[in-house]
Amino acid sequence: MTLLSHILTPRGNDISNVPDFPAEEWYTEHFRESQYLLQVVKCDDQQCCSPRRSSLHVLLHDLFLLPPYSIQVNGHPAIPDPEQHDGKTFAPFLIRHCLPIQPLHTFTSMPYDLYCPNLGHDIEKRCCNTCGI
Repeated sequence: MTLLSHILTPRGNDISNVPDFPAEEWYTEHFRESQYLLQVVKCDDQQCCSPRRSSLHVLLHDLFLLPPYSIQVNGHPAIPDPEQHDGKTFAPFLIRHCLPIQPLHTFTSMPYDLYCPNLGHDIEKRCCNTCGI
């Protein structure tokens, strides 16, 4: 029994009324959590999610918002390391969306809060070592 189902279990430990919780794979596909943002998206599977009501998925290639970061231009555009970022300036969304720039750091996928100055090195503890989410 998970902690959440233990908390929601009615008195008398009858677990027949406890709702089924989604699997981790489903959660990983539909949610992104960060310090300042929770993103929830629908997938294309009609058995899983109801039809989308907007066409935002056309603009967002991997369905989730891109994390904020700055872009340095020294000959060619590059994403600076978080330690080199001033924590104040960020590239506009459409520039980040249009330029295929790879980050210079070691994360598999860029965490949304990577450039938040108040998180510091805690960001590595909050990310999965396998998938980078």
